Amino acid sequence: MGTGISGTSLNLRMIVTDARSGSWNMAVDQVLLESVQLDRLPCLRLYQWNEPTISLGYFQQFADREQHPASLSCPVVRRATGGGAICHDQEVTYSLVIPVEQLPNQNCQHLYTLVHQTIIDQLQQHNIHGELRCLPDPPVTSQQPFLCFQRKTNGDILINSQKVGGSAQRRQRGVVLQHGSLLLNGSPLAPEITGLNQLTGMTLNPQDLMQSWPPRLAKALGWSLISDPLGQAQQQRALQIQKERFSSADWTKRR
Repeated sequence: MGTGISGTSLNLRMIVTDARSGSWNMAVDQVLLESVQLDRLPCLRLYQWNEPTISLGYFQQFADREQHPASLSCPVVRRATGGGAICHDQEVTYSLVIPVEQLPNQNCQHLYTLVHQTIIDQLQQHNIHGELRCLPDPPVTSQQPFLCFQRKTNGDILINSQKVGGSAQRRQRGVVLQHGSLLLNGSPLAPEITGLNQLTGMTLNPQDLMQSWPPRLAKALGWSLISDPLGQAQQQRALQIQKERFSSADWTKRR
């Protein structure tokens, strides 16, 4: 068992789930947030999507979908985390849920950098050179691009100056949920966004990253990685939340 970044010996629970719908994926992440609020045991989940799906940031207006005609045929869900919309298609998605008291100086902002740097380090093992965006954020305006990958934020993962990885957070009851996506290939439903394979001429597949990156992240956190799939009770709770919230038009169109 490792010594965590807060100085506490901890395990990092790892869950890898099959490609599922957007509403199911968001419901599972909500279940994990609830679970960590109770047991204070950090969790990493890796997943994909069974069809191209738009996820809106928590604070985005549903009507803003009209700004992006190419993806209007996609199903849409609303995340619990902020930021811009993402067209989830050919990517690796993760959720990381950690009690704030287990972060160094309870610094949630540092978690972005730590996670993104481990992804960059792992990409280097595949001969893919990425870097963190280290420029000041541009002024926030009401005219921000609809898609997250067209926005530039300090700490984003860049390849050839193009954003291929980003994350967003939600804090609730002393726990931080961090969502993130690494764009492997572009999608015809978001043709203005280019994936890292197109930018580098490589053929990195999701399984390569989903197997190789978690141990590197756990090591950076100072924790031991323990594979522990969703239990039956958590799956049932996810079905309930999916029905009540993430499959609900009231939730999706609440803004």
